Amino acid sequence: MPNQKNNRHNPVPHKNQVNRLNKEDDTYGILKQAIEVDTDVNEDPNRERLLDESVDAFLESKEK
Repeated sequence: MPNQKNNRHNPVPHKNQVNRLNKEDDTYGILKQAIEVDTDVNEDPNRERLLDESVDAFLESKEK
């Protein structure tokens, strides 16, 4: 993505911002560990099937 200036589009804090955080006030211990990102949002088989059907129906409507 070209030169993002808005944090809404880049939620990862800059290294200097992280360094400025008070690590002593880390209630949940999140600043001391790597963050795991789960990109598989379709873990529910029923939801996945419905999304697939929805996309298929949309594509079919565009072909007409």
